[in-house]
Amino acid sequence: MASEHNSDQAGRSPLVRQLHHERLNQMFWALQIFLLVATVQSMSLGRVSSALAMAVAAGLLFLSLWLVRQQHYQLAATWMLGLMTGLCYYFLWSSDGLRDEAVLGYPGILVVASIIGNRRIFIGLLAVMIGSLLVLGGVNSMGLHQTRPVESNINVAILLVLILLTTAYCIRLLVNDIRHLVTELNEENQRRRESQAQVEALVNHDSLTGLPNRMLAAEQFELMLRHSEREGQSVALLFIDLDNFKPINDSLGHGAGDEYLIQIAQRLVDEVRTSDAVSRFGGDEFVVLMPDLPPGESIISRADELLQTLREPMMLQGHELTTTASIGIAIAPADGTDFATLLSKADMAMYESKRAGRDGIRYYNTSMNNDAQAQVKLISDLRKALHGNELSLHYQPKVDLKTGKLCGCEALLRWQHPTRGNVPPIEFISLAERSGLIIEIGMWVMQQATGALSRFDSVGLPGLTMAVNVSSLQFKRGNLDRVVEQALTESGIEPHRLEIEITESMLMEPGDDIDHTFHRLQALGVTFSIDDFGTGYSNLGYLNKMKIGTLKIDRSFVSQLQLSPQDTAIVTAIIQMANSLNLTTVAEGAETQAEAELLARLGCTQGQGYYWARPMPEADFIKFALSRG
Repeated sequence: MASEHNSDQAGRSPLVRQLHHERLNQMFWALQIFLLVATVQSMSLGRVSSALAMAVAAGLLFLSLWLVRQQHYQLAATWMLGLMTGLCYYFLWSSDGLRDEAVLGYPGILVVASIIGNRRIFIGLLAVMIGSLLVLGGVNSMGLHQTRPVESNINVAILLVLILLTTAYCIRLLVNDIRHLVTELNEENQRRRESQAQVEALVNHDSLTGLPNRMLAAEQFELMLRHSEREGQSVALLFIDLDNFKPINDSLGHGAGDEYLIQIAQRLVDEVRTSDAVSRFGGDEFVVLMPDLPPGESIISRADELLQTLREPMMLQGHELTTTASIGIAIAPADGTDFATLLSKADMAMYESKRAGRDGIRYYNTSMNNDAQAQVKLISDLRKALHGNELSLHYQPKVDLKTGKLCGCEALLRWQHPTRGNVPPIEFISLAERSGLIIEIGMWVMQQATGALSRFDSVGLPGLTMAVNVSSLQFKRGNLDRVVEQALTESGIEPHRLEIEITESMLMEPGDDIDHTFHRLQALGVTFSIDDFGTGYSNLGYLNKMKIGTLKIDRSFVSQLQLSPQDTAIVTAIIQMANSLNLTTVAEGAETQAEAELLARLGCTQGQGYYWARPMPEADFIKFALSRG
């Protein structure tokens, strides 16, 4: 019984099981009513045996009701249909034979069996019915069994009406079930279509702004390009990167940043033509596709309209914000017919716009691609240089301005390319940061610098400090605290002699990763200095919060110290502020004795520049340091 119950449930939905339960219940009571009326009629006509047979059938039929309540629906249907088939055949055998009105029950039973039963029940009942009819006809033909003569009166009519009504009722229930199931199926299909549409929308659209994403933008471009080519026209791709999104997102929070992007997206959509397409590629990057451009038409005016729209003040959390953006433009088919290629070229043009001062527009040109290829080649060469002994450190002395004694040095990275010769740091440091290679290079520099400081001690130059420049990427992704800890352990130098140089802008970059690394390094005992102080934010709160020990005065102020009263005032203010905060000051770029003497009079702590020495290899630095006693 349990296995039958399991087979009943397998593969059937809750709705189907509920319908089976209800319909079998309804058919049970319909049959009970039929049997009750037919039994009363038979008793009134004196047909005791017929009445008794129907009464017995009515009693046995209760077993099917019990099976339904136990959810054994197929067993209940089999018992109900088999019982009624047997009852019909009893009347055929004992009454009017093949012409008995009970034969009408067979089609009704088969209809019910075909819907609520399975194929095995249906075929089994059909075989039983056919076999029973053939047997009855055969025994009648051979004279082995004789049925009574056929009667045609009102009693027969009543019985036929009962059979037809019961059969019609059951068929009506089953037809309603079919309609209900079809309706449910249509509704389910509709829900599936709606769900599929939602999935496709999520796949093809940006979840924040609702704009098309990169995937859908590529499809839109292909359609636009095919149409434009047939008409002899062009498609412009505008790559838009917001210039000031990060400060807004960092200062006001991610919620405000999201609202900011939503408003920017709406401005772009409102500004473009209905034939144009705006998409968001993530972060603060947007792309506008402009099709149907006549040959030679400039879209600078359209791009400038977008910039003007973005510049309009925006209210966000009580703050009035002004947005600027950098736009790069590439044109198909002139600059390419492949979406990825065109996007890359527009991206190059956008970066050129940023390098030119931001808040501007640039067309792609071939020289940009040549520059990009050269940069890719240089990055590849730099990767090889790291493992090919082409990189080295030079050391520039730092001198105490009061005593004139050597107090430390700064480690500066140099690259001797096998074919290009010396590559200036300004050419490859930014590439190393953009490619992420700065993390591996920074690890190498830290090991080399601390190792050199240990060697300085061994040749009689104890107590010197070593300044090492570190990028923000090393703080965020480079496990800088562990790198420094390992370098200090391997070299054996005191942590306070290692000075990590950072920029002012790095102090303004929020994030738990940067704060965590700062605190870990401070716990190790290393010191921090701000490089090129006075050229950035100059936030005194961050100086105190991060426990900065040294300020390096930018060489641009030092070089004009004797010529510009304004620069003299700036340097004086920096030195006085540093002294009040007990910070060390280092003046970079001093090239004359007069500059060095003036810096000393102003109260600057240390000097670093060509007046004392240029950056030099380790061996030369040792000779220089020893010569100064």
